[in-house]
Amino acid sequence: MGASYLDQEGIIGGHITDAGFKRFTARLNTEMVLKRNDEHAIITIGENFTYTNIENRSVATGNIYWNDLHNALVQNPLQPAYWQLSN
Repeated sequence: MGASYLDQEGIIGGHITDAGFKRFTARLNTEMVLKRNDEHAIITIGENFTYTNIENRSVATGNIYWNDLHNALVQNPLQPAYWQLSN
């Protein structure tokens, strides 16, 4: 039997967006010998049980050309952050 927990804080977003990666894993393995002779086990049954819970909160991921980090790097620095709406 075993269990593990991983909690990593995200680089982009930090505490503002609660960015990060959390994973909990539990594993249970059992094996029982039903029939044995003098030399070895004849009939053995067992099970492997694994449970994983993952929470991944981070910058939107896409492919190499369409994701938040790529868009920030190729953004025109002269373009205004907000458009001026005229009435």
